[in-house]
Amino acid sequence: MGSFQTITGASTAIVGKTLGHKNPNSTAVYARMHLDPVRESMETSVAAMETPVEKKVANITGKK
Repeated sequence: MGSFQTITGASTAIVGKTLGHKNPNSTAVYARMHLDPVRESMETSVAAMETPVEKKVANITGKK
């Protein structure tokens, strides 16, 4: 249950309450289940690094 709650966006506080955890550290393990935002951020950064410098300058200055 906790895994699916985390993947669908529930906070660790909600997951902990659902599972009856008294210690937040018990629930922290579920936070690792939702890595999509981390993956998306890394993909965006890599794409930016791979973009040629000329294209970056054109986007900033508005010139093609």
